[in-house]
Amino acid sequence: MAGRGWAGDEPVAVMNAALQAFGAEPAAAAPARTEPDAPLFMPAGAFRGAKQGYYFGTGPHGTGYYRDAAQPLDEAELAAAARRHDPAALLREAEAQADAAEVQLLDERSLRKMLNAFDKKAKENLELRMKYADEPMKFLDNEVDLMSLIRSLAQVGADPNTLYPLLLDSAAVPTLAGLLSHDNTDIAVEVMDLLQELTDADEEEDNQEVAGQLVDALVEANALELLVERMARLSEGNDEEAGAVHHALAVIEHALELRPALAEVLLARTKLLKWLLARIRVRGSDSNKQYASEILAILMQGHEANQRVLGAANGIDALLVCLAGFKSREPADAEEAETMENLFDALCSCLLLPANRASFVSCEGVELMHLLLKGRKSSRYGALKALDFATTRSPPACDRLVEVGGLAQLFAVFMARSKIKVRSGGRERSDRDVAREVEERCVSIISNLFQGVTKASRRERLAAKFVEAEFEKVDRLMEICFRYEAGVRACEARLARAALDAEEEVDGDELLLERMDAGLFTLQSAMVIAAALWATGDAGLRKRLLACLHQRGQSLGMVRAYLREFYASLGEDSAPEERERQLARLAQLLAALGVDVAAEAAAGGGDGGGDAAAGAADGGAGGEGMELEGGEQQQQQQQQQQQQEQEQQPPARDAVADAGGAAAGGAEPQRAQGNGVAAEQPSQGQPEQPLDGGEGRERSRRDEREREGERRKERSRRSRSRSRSRSCSRERRRHRSRSRDRGEDGHRSSGSRQKRRRSSRSRSR
Repeated sequence: MAGRGWAGDEPVAVMNAALQAFGAEPAAAAPARTEPDAPLFMPAGAFRGAKQGYYFGTGPHGTGYYRDAAQPLDEAELAAAARRHDPAALLREAEAQADAAEVQLLDERSLRKMLNAFDKKAKENLELRMKYADEPMKFLDNEVDLMSLIRSLAQVGADPNTLYPLLLDSAAVPTLAGLLSHDNTDIAVEVMDLLQELTDADEEEDNQEVAGQLVDALVEANALELLVERMARLSEGNDEEAGAVHHALAVIEHALELRPALAEVLLARTKLLKWLLARIRVRGSDSNKQYASEILAILMQGHEANQRVLGAANGIDALLVCLAGFKSREPADAEEAETMENLFDALCSCLLLPANRASFVSCEGVELMHLLLKGRKSSRYGALKALDFATTRSPPACDRLVEVGGLAQLFAVFMARSKIKVRSGGRERSDRDVAREVEERCVSIISNLFQGVTKASRRERLAAKFVEAEFEKVDRLMEICFRYEAGVRACEARLARAALDAEEEVDGDELLLERMDAGLFTLQSAMVIAAALWATGDAGLRKRLLACLHQRGQSLGMVRAYLREFYASLGEDSAPEERERQLARLAQLLAALGVDVAAEAAAGGGDGGGDAAAGAADGGAGGEGMELEGGEQQQQQQQQQQQQEQEQQPPARDAVADAGGAAAGGAEPQRAQGNGVAAEQPSQGQPEQPLDGGEGRERSRRDEREREGERRKERSRRSRSRSRSRSCSRERRRHRSRSRDRGEDGHRSSGSRQKRRRSSRSRSR
């Protein structure tokens, strides 16, 4: 029968029958086995000898050992399979391996051996590459071993205090720096990963100290320059190289955290800024773009030299181009939201320089921020912040913001009608914190506009906003003033109590910092706005301001005190002409309130401490922690009480125009409009009264009261005469109107009679 099958009668059928019979036997025997589950496939690149229960071959899972159901498993294999299915055994095995590795890595002797082997392999690799430059297979095994040693060095970070000194004493750091420029990209990638692990110090002070020493060694070996050069040559289309870029940026971040002074060194010695500006302009969102924006913000924050370098490299325009993409859309995810916030942070840091503010205006940055405010997206928060920085001591930016119509959006946010919400981008902020910061930004921008707008017409447009809707913006402004003034006073009282309990004086610097944290700058900005509204000379604005102040038991003395302090504490700037212009504007506002800054400076009363004390005596500036001499305190209280009595007089009808412009004229007297108080400057022909000495001050106040009484009488006589003249004029106009009406009526009646006579004659004919 077999012969017939082989001879060709039915060879295919005989072969199929044989195969079915061969496969049926193990299939029948398989259910009877009671062996534990073993892996069906074990991968292997080459045949490594026979394994009981497996056969070697290439199948659907690749090349390796496949389970052979016809063969019984080996006893060792059965035990291994049982262990693989026992979680407790796996855990014990992993802990034993970890303990063994830890003991080995924490051994200083083993670390020295590893460092020696690493140095030997690196030198051997250099020699082999020079000798067999065209035969890569000659040094392939050496580079594999070198990469393995680099990975092993990452475990040095397990005990920085013990192992980092050994690493620094060896030649490993210069060797690692040299390997960053290796021809094999895989080796450079491994080095970047290692440096990222080693420079990532814990929050403990000791770990940060040794990590800082490692950063110093890397700087000495020019590792940061080589790192930036290698990062610029990597292609982020490859996942491994993209990860290496992320590790390189992490090394830079860790180095800046440990040694902040390296920020200026990095931009001076490397092309990092050029790479960062190019990277943030790439379309789309990814982790490396977000990291690049964060590094850029860190480099710009608090480093004037870097801000100047970015401005010279046309970086302001690059930042604006990146932010323009958020005009009509929200960030795609939290990563892109964080990127947007980092770009705004970098832009605001650069706007601290006057040259960068000028570039911001020329690159149409004000227009872009206005569009972002109108867009009602999450970018409005950053746009408001950027406008605050851009309008500080920058008249061109202030004029441009008024020209483009930004007042409508600004005051909508100021009145809290247009809410600004911040999309979470990795920074935790409560809605209350965001609302407070937005409020402070709005007050600061409006104050900058009143100080920076150059044309009177634009200043009038700004002041007209406070007249709209029955002075609701004045009410909002004064509500902010009183709220922040209460916070500052509470802070001062708390520090005074703490100093009293400790039986020591209040430190001036500490007091200033605490007051600033309590909102002193926002309070001073609000006082600038109030003084600017008073200086406009508008009767309605002045009456509303006085009404709000008197409602809280305050007077203009509070505004004067904080404005004096702001004038005295105005800091230096890299543009002295802008500072002088701002000081001149503040002097005009103080003059409108009846304060002669030049006279006070000549008399020696222009420092901030005296102003704060005067405000405390008036009840407007707080100052519980500052005490005065008994006689001086009593005299200042009497003077402030007289000013309050004068401010409570009924408003006069013959108000004059802008008091600030009169102060600029110099010789023209300034007369208040809302409360009937005249604050005249001494003329050239009138000698000034001496301010020092109790008798001189008392005589000066008595003469001033007499002159004030005469001026009030004169204004009253003028007011009555004008009233009489206006009433006589009204009577004459009414008389002429009645006479004209009678004449016209008589004229019309006589004409009608003549028409009737003519018609009757015609009918009779």
